[in-house]
Amino acid sequence: MLKKLLLLTCGLLPSVFCLAQNADDLDKKFDEKAGEKIESLIGVPDSISPWKFGITSALTFNQQQLSDWQAGGSNTFNLAMQTGMFANYRKGRHYWLSLIDASYGINKVQDKAPQKVQDYLEFNTKYGYLLNNYWSVTAFGEGISQFTNGYNYATDPGATKRNSTFMAPGIFSEGFGLVYEYKPKGIYARIAPITARQVLITAPDIDVTRFGIDSGKTALYELGSSVRFDYLKELYNAPNLKITAESRLFMFTSFTKNNGVYVNWRNKLNMNFLKAFTFSLLVHTIYDPNVQFPDRTSTDANGKTVVETTKRKWQLLQAVGFGVGYSFVKKKKTTPPTTN
Repeated sequence: MLKKLLLLTCGLLPSVFCLAQNADDLDKKFDEKAGEKIESLIGVPDSISPWKFGITSALTFNQQQLSDWQAGGSNTFNLAMQTGMFANYRKGRHYWLSLIDASYGINKVQDKAPQKVQDYLEFNTKYGYLLNNYWSVTAFGEGISQFTNGYNYATDPGATKRNSTFMAPGIFSEGFGLVYEYKPKGIYARIAPITARQVLITAPDIDVTRFGIDSGKTALYELGSSVRFDYLKELYNAPNLKITAESRLFMFTSFTKNNGVYVNWRNKLNMNFLKAFTFSLLVHTIYDPNVQFPDRTSTDANGKTVVETTKRKWQLLQAVGFGVGYSFVKKKKTTPPTTN
């Protein structure tokens, strides 16, 4: 695993350093294309507060009601919510960035009980000290969990036994690293040679072995290295149409377990038009080498599904939504001091 880590780090570093070496060229191209001067990240004018806050949210829904419909069909109802909140602080060479990203969705068909189709909660915060306009050192903390109970509807259609819930699991990581950030292009890259990761199970009825935790224990502690790449860009901005793209990739490899690389990659495309309506595309994939999924099942004498073998799998969530949305960004201004 250490060899894999070294290869991964060696493969990434040239790309990052190339970005740094070509920063001046990127500045010139950006200035020529946009006709704007890139302001230094170091220093905030006295007339502007160092704090910046923002909220984005979207609610999508779909409903179908049938009564004596000859062509057939089922009564359905689908509701999904996505929201994000951030609070950013930048002053001098110091910055502190915090983010909450959440999504939740349910689907109801005919007289069956509602089933959730989305459930994700992420919080991350990071403090950094700028070395120059592009490079900084950072300390960070991140946490991932869910809101409500989760069930495997394939093997448990009646949802009689939950296999996950809030903070079961709760996945956390903390570390120190080096960051490259190029704001005009929305590029953020972080390399953290030392990263701690914990998987916590706070509910006693959840099978901890599904998450790589030894039976009888409630937590898994790992030490390793991580890399993170973020891309956040406003692709188009007009009075009645705004398009933004966001991609966040986090990878972790353990020093103590030779079981592969943990990957969490979340991608979103958001369109806001006429200031009230939204279109969103979400593609989220996770590979967790500690999590086992049923691979081969059988049915016992009582008709219950029995899991015979398990295996690691790529998890994939894809969602398209159209509905109503709200976006708010505020950067407080203060009155500059007067001079006599």
